[in-house]
Amino acid sequence: MASFDSLPEEARDTLSTTPPVTKSPVKKARSRPSSIELQRKAHRRREARPVDAAKLAKRVKVIEEFYETERTYVQGLDLIYSHFLTPIIAALDTPQPLLNRAELTSVFSNFIDIWNFHRSFFSSLTEHLHSPRVPSSTTRQNATASSSQATTSELSSHPLSPVLLSHFPYLSLYTPFVTSFHESISSLTVLLNSNSLFSAFVAQQEADPRCGKLKLRDWLLTVVQRCPRYLLLLKDLINCTDTEDAERASLMTAHSLVSKITVSLNSSLYMHEQTLSLLALQRSTPNLPFQLISPGRTFLKRGALLQLERASLPKEREFLLFSDCLLWLANLDRGDAIRNVGVWHSGGISDSHGFLAWDRAPTIHARNTGGSF
Repeated sequence: MASFDSLPEEARDTLSTTPPVTKSPVKKARSRPSSIELQRKAHRRREARPVDAAKLAKRVKVIEEFYETERTYVQGLDLIYSHFLTPIIAALDTPQPLLNRAELTSVFSNFIDIWNFHRSFFSSLTEHLHSPRVPSSTTRQNATASSSQATTSELSSHPLSPVLLSHFPYLSLYTPFVTSFHESISSLTVLLNSNSLFSAFVAQQEADPRCGKLKLRDWLLTVVQRCPRYLLLLKDLINCTDTEDAERASLMTAHSLVSKITVSLNSSLYMHEQTLSLLALQRSTPNLPFQLISPGRTFLKRGALLQLERASLPKEREFLLFSDCLLWLANLDRGDAIRNVGVWHSGGISDSHGFLAWDRAPTIHARNTGGSF
């Protein structure tokens, strides 16, 4: 191999006069930022975002309302258990029980399961909200903005989703209670009318000032109403939580869990409203052949129709359709009926109770073409 000195002189002169070649610098491709870097940038953006004092205050208010309403609800459950249920259970093995075990279950269903669940949930919620937490940088920024917001910042730094997601799957315990709530109220009504010992006990307990002038029926209704209240509180909490906060997605998951339970709750509440309406009708109507509210009987429809009977003119009646009979009521104020109650049973009955009965369904027509029954 020839060295630089071995080249001819002309070649050396040529090489020495050749201008040096300047190479342009090669630009290296920029690498993608890692997930950690992206999280840091997002965190810096959140820190730079101005604090929404109004949203923060609303969030704290919703959390406080969530906690206070849960405490009040658990106190109500404790009253049902200690004031009504415990004495009935204690009397089961006595010579004169207030209710037998089947009747007890028909009224209270799985109430004890719900009571135990909420005692555990409220205990966890209390511990969670009152436990010391290391404030985040955003919380520190909020706290230093004004010393008067210190308590607010501390409370808002407690995300509710961990305790909600760990307990709310057990809200399925409500399903047996809610789906049988209509039957429970029916059983309670029948027992109050037929069991004088139980009726006297309930009246005595309801007169206690701790009941706040609410009846046992009203206290049982509060159980059905709790899950819809959760939906409203969660909706408010989601609305005042930042869209980029991971807590928002967790709260929406909790909201979805409660929504599934609430579907059956709404149906049960509707049936309860119908039950109250029938009870009011039962109290205001004389000569009823039977109790409108009865276990196993389902109310289907109510409406005004025209009754055609023999050659008489059509008469307007109030018809009530049940799963086992059709009942009509006449308005005595109009003087258009001798008897004010008529009933048709699916199996056919005789007129043995002093009220009008049919062996076949009466001929009825809609009162007007635009209405429906």
